Amino acid sequence: MAEIPTDDTNNSPEQQTNDAFSLVFRKPIDSKIAEQLISDLLIEDLPRYQIKHPTMTINPIYHANGDLLAIDFGIPLTKALKRQIGEVIKLKYYKITGIDPSTEKERPMTFTDLLGTYRIKLTRIYIPILICIGISTFLAWLTSFPADVEINGATFPDENNAGEILLNGLIPVILSAVFITVLWLLIKKFGIIVFKVIMGILVVFYTWYGILFFATILGGVLQNSLPVNLGLVIYIAYLVIIIGSAIVLLIMGYLFFKNRLGVKQKNILVLLYGIFMGGLIGLYFPMWTTFSFAIFLSIWDLITVFKGPLGKIAGMLQEGQAQAKENLDNQVARGEYTKEEAQEISQFSSLQNQDIPDEELKDHYKEMEIELGSGDLILYSALVANVFVNTLKATESLFHTWISTIFVIVGVLSGAALTIYLLITKRRMLPALPFSMFFGIAMFFISKLFLLLF
Repeated sequence: MAEIPTDDTNNSPEQQTNDAFSLVFRKPIDSKIAEQLISDLLIEDLPRYQIKHPTMTINPIYHANGDLLAIDFGIPLTKALKRQIGEVIKLKYYKITGIDPSTEKERPMTFTDLLGTYRIKLTRIYIPILICIGISTFLAWLTSFPADVEINGATFPDENNAGEILLNGLIPVILSAVFITVLWLLIKKFGIIVFKVIMGILVVFYTWYGILFFATILGGVLQNSLPVNLGLVIYIAYLVIIIGSAIVLLIMGYLFFKNRLGVKQKNILVLLYGIFMGGLIGLYFPMWTTFSFAIFLSIWDLITVFKGPLGKIAGMLQEGQAQAKENLDNQVARGEYTKEEAQEISQFSSLQNQDIPDEELKDHYKEMEIELGSGDLILYSALVANVFVNTLKATESLFHTWISTIFVIVGVLSGAALTIYLLITKRRMLPALPFSMFFGIAMFFISKLFLLLF
């Protein structure tokens, strides 16, 4: 923000406003930021203030260049009310720009600034996992059976050749390792913002691609099963879904890059991404190749989190998170924010940064929140969807299919539970795939033994 020009008397806010009615900013607010700020005040705050002050209005006063100089509220402002409104504006400015108006320093980037994790209370972590698994499995079934669409993305088609199965699983993992390594090199050169930009673009694009793919599948199924005279209605609905979803996703992407996408909206987007990509990957490989892929990816997950680029990226974000928490604590101590306002700004504190003694963790776990990676949601869903579809193809028995699927779900959830337990007790970032993938695959074979015995 630039200083108020002292030589421009025509634009001096003191000459255009009544100090008793107005809040004059120490420095002008950029016009683009001011537009969002005034909009938020009108929508979110003015109705609340008008309950006690019915004649209150919001009349922004601008510099000739469009910057916001002051706001006239149309009523005399007491010192307490002026301070309260000032804190509200400071908080909104911080949330819109990511810059603290008191220090003019940019807030360190944390996990909450990225579009690739689903934030959820620790005690509710199974909700997004089960939603993702259930819908992904349904979409995979819809594609394979009612639509009768066959997809095989394996490099080598022979599922009876162990060498080819291993290669089919290893090749995409190598590509993933190359991608994350190149990403890390870009982050080292240009900063963590690279990660935010690339993940944001990928999540928005592949969510729309998933909508396009499965809407096409559903449209084909409906065309074949409903009366012919409804064909035009189905086609119009299809276009509305495709075009409408593209518009909505572009708006959400814009809000994300402007740091204005709320937590709930971000969670919805990440959940959709996990559902559609889980369904697609569940369809993409034959079952043995999927198992091979899941095992190799779990091994790579261990390496990259503990010794590789993903762990280094996470370390940068955790450092930013710790710094952001320290900054907020200092501002609360100085009286710049209340504890409630600081909580609204941060909204999340990682286990590594929480000042909770180990012996007291059990008393706080119900309030803890964690960030569940979109990649974890995708792989959990893909494994279950793949087992369901391929078991049904092989056995043509819903009983055998459901038994195998339920066993795999139990394995995946058990692995997630063990990971969470270690996350709480060890207080460090852990790979979420290994336990769930290994337990899920092991439970598949146990289900086969169960069916043989019973």
